[in-house]
Amino acid sequence: MRVDRRIKDVAKNYARQRQTPLAEVMRDLLARYVAECARENAQASPDLLKERPAQYVDFAQLQGLIGRRD
Repeated sequence: MRVDRRIKDVAKNYARQRQTPLAEVMRDLLARYVAECARENAQASPDLLKERPAQYVDFAQLQGLIGRRD
C-alpha cells in the first residue's frame, strides 16, 4: 500500500511524541481507516459502488483519525 509522505511524517511525529513504535501507529491507523471505509460503504447507495476507488487514501481523513486517537 502506498502511503502519502505527509501521512507518514504525521505518523512518525505522533509515534515520537507518544514514544510508540511507528509500526504500531501505522497498523492502528490502517485498521481505523479500513473500519471507517467499511462503515461508509455500508451506508453508500448502490450507484456509488460503480465509481472506481481513488488510488491514494484521503489525507484529511487519516489526519482526523490520528487526531481522534489522542
